[in-house]
Amino acid sequence: MTWARTWGPVLLAVALVSPGMPGTRTASAETEEDIPLLPGSDPNKSLPETEDLEKQQPKDDDKDEANETAEKWIQLAKRFGAGQIEGFDIRQAKKFAVIPDAALRFTRGMFDNMVAIHKASAESGKENLGPVADGCLVVAILLDRRKEQTEEIKTAAAFGRLAYVWGRSLVGSPIGHVKIAEAATYVQGLTSAPVTQGTWVAFVRAALKGSVSSASLATWVEAEVTRLVKDAPDGVEMVRLRTVRDLVSAQRLAATGDKAAAGPALTKVLTALAPEGAIKNEDLELVGLYNHTVTAARRLKVSVKAPYRTSLAKTSGNLVTFDLPRGTGWVSVGGDGDTTEGVWTRDLGEREKTTIEIRKYDHRVVYSMGNGARIAGDTLTGWLKHDMATSQSEMTKVKKSADSIPPLSKAISGKGYEVRGIGTVVQDVWHRGWYFKADGKLFTVAIGVKRAGPALEPDPELESMLESMAEPKPKK
Repeated sequence: MTWARTWGPVLLAVALVSPGMPGTRTASAETEEDIPLLPGSDPNKSLPETEDLEKQQPKDDDKDEANETAEKWIQLAKRFGAGQIEGFDIRQAKKFAVIPDAALRFTRGMFDNMVAIHKASAESGKENLGPVADGCLVVAILLDRRKEQTEEIKTAAAFGRLAYVWGRSLVGSPIGHVKIAEAATYVQGLTSAPVTQGTWVAFVRAALKGSVSSASLATWVEAEVTRLVKDAPDGVEMVRLRTVRDLVSAQRLAATGDKAAAGPALTKVLTALAPEGAIKNEDLELVGLYNHTVTAARRLKVSVKAPYRTSLAKTSGNLVTFDLPRGTGWVSVGGDGDTTEGVWTRDLGEREKTTIEIRKYDHRVVYSMGNGARIAGDTLTGWLKHDMATSQSEMTKVKKSADSIPPLSKAISGKGYEVRGIGTVVQDVWHRGWYFKADGKLFTVAIGVKRAGPALEPDPELESMLESMAEPKPKK
């Protein structure tokens, strides 16, 4: 069993709420009621008080084991992603709090290697960085409750908070009130093993992105960017940091829903960055931020000529191509060489997960389904009805169902359906499917789109992908 699976319903209880909702526990504040719930936590019982932690006298073997665990987790996460961290429950968080050198090894290791851990997590297709970041905050809060406050304990707690902010910012999870200013000031004052300039600037860039959902983080990070830029305003890295700030500031305004306030900022920054050469093609982080800002503008219906920056995606059998926005979290799973032509997923953590699956069915084959039904490969209606029934069966309540919807794109016509309702785990689930016969080939093509989250918003980015779908033109 991997660590990610041990979260189960406990994680979902935390993840599927938003900051500020009455009567719920969020995963980001530092009040007693709102401390993140780790596996094994009792939601009706507070974290250990100071005296409970300091009564424990760990043996040398316990200390060795805790340090070995911290080091092993960091190395595994760097190579294979945060999903490789196994057994990070409330008991392990308490162990770290009782053994400060192990806590520092873990929280500092998470902070220093966050870029590599995030990259490995994304490539693994199992983005578990948010829950691990929550664990870093729990360790920091536990360390704060120790009566004895050594430099080692203060340093471990500070890095725990910074790792929490960095991890949640990278995966786009909400960040509430956290003592970011105090932690940052303490870390910046370290004279022994200080954070490198490159690592600190990377953290600030991520915190900028996280500030879209956190007013308290926005206040600190705006001041920090101003401080960093002041010393070298024309340096390449500082110019880039200012660009990140401009994009995020526009997104932050757009998040308020006030078109009059956000429109000018969105128009200014996107107009400046829309030309092809304004952002280096290999700068995936900046490309992704630009694309997210395009989405924010389109959501508010701000009229600005700013296309998504994309790459051409195609199925394994070259039956369908489409424009895939770069840097926004889409991962290609690939086809199986048989029925599945390709799968693309975008995991936004607790906000939403989206999957696009493209399949093909041979017109010369009659397919036997698991329920005993048989569907001819060349029947569009048969596949539509089958997938629509499957979608309905995956929901506890169907709110909307239609067996006829607008065409997928200008280039592809055919039949389609949609089903929207309440899922077995999340509150908002939306399935759509389109079916057409491939031009000049003996295949029926099925394109399925599944979205799931606590409250799905309009998604201009996804719609632009679907609208761009087409069959490749035959070579002359």
